Amino acid sequence: MRVSNRRLADDKPAPFMRMPDFSHAPSYPFEYSRIMEMKNAIESFAALAHRQRLAVFRMLVRVGPNGLSAGDIALRLETPPSSLSFHLTQLGRAGLIRSRRESRHVIYAADIEGTRRLLSYLTEDCCEGRPELCGDLAGAFGAARPSSS
Repeated sequence: MRVSNRRLADDKPAPFMRMPDFSHAPSYPFEYSRIMEMKNAIESFAALAHRQRLAVFRMLVRVGPNGLSAGDIALRLETPPSSLSFHLTQLGRAGLIRSRRESRHVIYAADIEGTRRLLSYLTEDCCEGRPELCGDLAGAFGAARPSSS
């Protein structure tokens, strides 16, 4: 079947030639940014939704920026190294931990900025714009919000 370029009497394209409706698409850049923030938050929560990964993350938050080697984490949590490697990878992809090499060891530490972004995302619309209801919860993480310039 051949498609023609014929037009209707009012000079509109024929019904089979109409452009698709893109009104549901995000208006850039704000809505796209919000969609990406939501996607990142979902990925972070999915990473934390496992008992071992949550234990690793909490341990690394307690230890602070110095972090721990993978071997130390495995010993403290009594986790097989192969399982731990998988969990560390998931947490890293979610932006919740960082790794660095020191000599022959890989040191893992909580990604404080990534954690701040996640908490900021959760609290940015806190209490319907009435911060007196939630105290300084929203303000505690507001510094992590990237500037929209």
